[in-house]
Amino acid sequence: MDEYNKISNLDELMTWMDNNIKYGYIDINRNIHDNELQGLRELFVTRDAKSAVESGYGTCIEQAKIIDEKLKQFGYETYTYCSFSGPLNALITDHSARMHSFVLAVKGDKCIYFEHANTQRRGIYNFDSIDQALDYIKGFYKDNEYFVLHLTGYIPEGLNFDQLVNYMNIAEIVNINNKSK
Repeated sequence: MDEYNKISNLDELMTWMDNNIKYGYIDINRNIHDNELQGLRELFVTRDAKSAVESGYGTCIEQAKIIDEKLKQFGYETYTYCSFSGPLNALITDHSARMHSFVLAVKGDKCIYFEHANTQRRGIYNFDSIDQALDYIKGFYKDNEYFVLHLTGYIPEGLNFDQLVNYMNIAEIVNINNKSK
C-alpha cells in the first residue's frame, strides 16, 4: 500500500496498475476469479478501491475506482461512466451483454481517458473535451445492436450484479443507440 500511496502522476499510476492489478474479482465466498467472469451474476459484489489495491484484483468497476481516486489526488475532476452493449435485450434474455466502467478526467482545458481494465485499449488518451472523448469511446460500439452509456459517478460497494444493473438504470443516460428502431 505504501508504493500505491506514493504514486504522483499518470504514468506512475499506469505502471503501478500494470504491475499490481489483475483483471478479476474475489467473490462472496472469497474465491479468486483471475481474468475470468464465471459466476459473476451470482457471486460478484462491488468493492472499494482499497480492497482492490490490497487484493491485486479488480473488475473494470474497481479499477475505475482506483483511477478515479488517484486522478482526484492529481487535481482532476473525474467522471465515471458505465456502458452496456450487445444484442437487443441481452441483459435480460441471454446474458450476452457487455458492461464496461471507465473514467474520464478533466484538468484545465484537457480531458483524459485512462483505461486499464480493457487490455486491448489500455492507455492514457488525451482529448480537447469530454464530448470528443465520448465520441471516441462510442466508436468502439458502433456495430453493436444496442448501446447505452450511463454517467454513474461513484458506484457503491456491496452491490451484487442485479443491484448494480438497477443502480445503472437510475444513473443519467448520456447516449443510447438501438439499431432495431
